[in-house]
Amino acid sequence: MSAPAKPLRANLRDEMPATAAFIDDLRDAFGAEDINPSIKGGMAGVPTFYARENGHEIGTPLDLAGRVVVRGDEMIINPLSKEDIERANRNRRR
Repeated sequence: MSAPAKPLRANLRDEMPATAAFIDDLRDAFGAEDINPSIKGGMAGVPTFYARENGHEIGTPLDLAGRVVVRGDEMIINPLSKEDIERANRNRRR
């Protein structure tokens, strides 16, 4: 298990505004009851949440040794075709 990052000395929303906004968006989309346990786990040393912004780090980073890592800015995401959507819907019903 990775060591948790040092806790913030100041208010998260002031020191890490993009991270705070992202967490808010996740809570809006999926509900705080699904998001909060992952954040709490990361703060407790479980690699379920980690963020770095403005020189601050919170949570527990993943051990990525031996893994292929693809950053978001390296991804190419294309719209799904009508056939892809129909296939996904058929598979979902199974």
